[in-house]
Amino acid sequence: MSEETANPLIVEGVDISHSRLVDLTLLADHAQAFYEWVTSRFQLVLKRKKSLNEILQKASRDEMALSENEKG
Repeated sequence: MSEETANPLIVEGVDISHSRLVDLTLLADHAQAFYEWVTSRFQLVLKRKKSLNEILQKASRDEMALSENEKG
């Protein structure tokens, strides 16, 4: 059976009655917490209090390898 409904409810071009939308909403609810966790791990391992964006832009290959190998 298709996940799409027989009578879609379209809002600004998006079928908000689609059954997978609920799953995507739940995933999006966790995105900020995950981003904050990743940021804190990079800051801890690399001993920097910068934004994740700045850390990723300026980190060397060795620093990225260090953060990849760090457990926790």
